[in-house]
Amino acid sequence: MTFTRPSATLALRERAVGEAAMNKKRTALIGAALFVGIASQSLAASAPKGECPNLWKMYGLFMRASLQCNFPESNAIRKTMVRIKTTCASTSEQAARKYVSSGFAEFDKDVKKDGHPKACGSMYTFMDTIGQ
Repeated sequence: MTFTRPSATLALRERAVGEAAMNKKRTALIGAALFVGIASQSLAASAPKGECPNLWKMYGLFMRASLQCNFPESNAIRKTMVRIKTTCASTSEQAARKYVSSGFAEFDKDVKKDGHPKACGSMYTFMDTIGQ
């Protein structure tokens, strides 16, 4: 098998594909930033008052996304659980289950609205941001 130097049109096509990929990445980053803002607003708006319910709901959101999207272990989940352990020791199991279930429902709503691939991509970016 011999390799030949790509022609000028092939180089132009590769450059156009590269630019399209960069535009797609920019769009994805902007979408992720909007998702983070919307997710934090919806967590604050739809969850009961107080930090613990929001933390439990976020944990449920992260767990559902991890399971549905087949994500590897996440620092976001670990950090959320550490924060829950230190802040929310008095939360009853029944209340925690309710809040975690509302996190599950939040992710399911995003999947229905945006589709599975987009919801997973947005959550991956969001979890990566939280996990840092």
